[in-house]
Amino acid sequence: MSAKGLATLLATLAVAAGLMAVARVFVVFTANVGRVPGWGGLWMVLPIGLGLAAIPGVRGTSVATVWSLIGGVWGFVILGAWSLGPFFAMEGLVLLAAGLVHLLVVGPKWRLLLAPVWLLAGSSAVAFVFLLRDLVYNSMSRSGSVTHAPVVVFGSWLFAGTLVFLSACHLTPVAWRAFRSRG
Repeated sequence: MSAKGLATLLATLAVAAGLMAVARVFVVFTANVGRVPGWGGLWMVLPIGLGLAAIPGVRGTSVATVWSLIGGVWGFVILGAWSLGPFFAMEGLVLLAAGLVHLLVVGPKWRLLLAPVWLLAGSSAVAFVFLLRDLVYNSMSRSGSVTHAPVVVFGSWLFAGTLVFLSACHLTPVAWRAFRSRG
């Protein structure tokens, strides 16, 4: 089996693990609360969707796509662990293994240097999405407001910082070539 085939298999297994996590959440939630999760349960679509997007991602050569998706799943695992529990950790682990196998097929090896930054960008993007949801809720609510968890605020600033860093990494060679051609 090729490295791409193995990465695809692992990404597919990660989605299966995510679906099993959804089933476990429903069982635990029903046993403890006495009913199935309401609209708040829709957040569980996020790690499943990110895992599904990673399946075609690992067949390509983009480090940014694969590692930001892996980071998104891990961001959900970390933020969800405080309220929901670490149910999606197995999906994150298997997807991380798929990402590590994917690194074997990446063309220019210098791209590997940015994989941890893309992982950080993906995981902190989940915190930014949570912050945006809170801000929208606060602007539409007449009865009260949602306070932002410190980790969500920190994660949002971390997301902004990683975007600035990745933009600088992308724009520096472009600016350098433009500067040299003016020469």
